Amino acid sequence: MAEIRSIKDIDRVKTLKEINEKQKTAADVYLKCGNSRQALLEAGYSKKTADNKIFRREFFQRSYIRAYMEEKLKNEGKVAGQREVMEYLTELLRGDITEEIVVDKQMVSRLPLLKDRSRAAELLGRHYGMYSRREEKEAQNKSIELKVDVDE
Repeated sequence: MAEIRSIKDIDRVKTLKEINEKQKTAADVYLKCGNSRQALLEAGYSKKTADNKIFRREFFQRSYIRAYMEEKLKNEGKVAGQREVMEYLTELLRGDITEEIVVDKQMVSRLPLLKDRSRAAELLGRHYGMYSRREEKEAQNKSIELKVDVDE
């Protein structure tokens, strides 16, 4: 068996083993509610342990707990991948998607606001490295004038 000298060694050994049911329950509840204290309490940990902020933080940062939660999220398809995010930002920028709003108690579809489309363009530009730090600051200081014709 591997020699254990520190907490990191324990994490490394634990990743090779299956986490216990109590830890799985805590991780599952945390994924559903996002509240670490509630997750630990529902999993059966004591109130004193669940109230300990340092324990909560360290518990959910353990590599084997994180690996379990990442695997659960990946299997459930709840986390958007890079490609999905880039496609969404591109659709938003181009105005290919619409949003539903309420006007006079009726649902109406409309194109995304110009500020939302501009933000999508900025995020895409940053991703593709189109700006240097200096160019980013200059871009923030300049105003952009766009004219949009709306056919009704």
